[in-house]
Amino acid sequence: MKFELKNIKYCEWKSEETHCYQATLYIDGKPLFLVGNDGYGGPDSIDTFGNKRWKDAQPMFDKMMKYIKGMPKIKTDWGEMNNDLDIICHDLLVKHLEKRDMKRNMKTKVLFTKDGSIYTLAFGDRPRQLVLDHIVKRYPKSTILNTLPESEAFELWIGNR
Repeated sequence: MKFELKNIKYCEWKSEETHCYQATLYIDGKPLFLVGNDGYGGPDSIDTFGNKRWKDAQPMFDKMMKYIKGMPKIKTDWGEMNNDLDIICHDLLVKHLEKRDMKRNMKTKVLFTKDGSIYTLAFGDRPRQLVLDHIVKRYPKSTILNTLPESEAFELWIGNR
């Protein structure tokens, strides 16, 4: 099963203990459920998508939960724990937020690696190419995220944070 979150609405100011959000949960490319969290530390809520009633969505929900139950355990600093829908949705949401932040930074800054960390250099009123040339000249071993395909840049972005 492939899980995706789309139509994500995120409210940072209301996120206290958990992320406050609402999204459509797609499973294998089909919008099936609405998921969300109020941001106060409780579990995610789940509801049917569109005009479906629970009795119509129940077979797919049961299939999804059985699939999740069969997923490998997650290794944490505190030991292993079972995967669940909250963890899956949280991971997808965090990935979405990280990608959004990377894209926002790329609009006004050059992002590059140096010594295993991510650095930024703002364009300011300078032409973008001038900043890129400066980084290549000053740090020849660096990788400039702005020049990579989005998926590669994102892997470096999350891997070096």
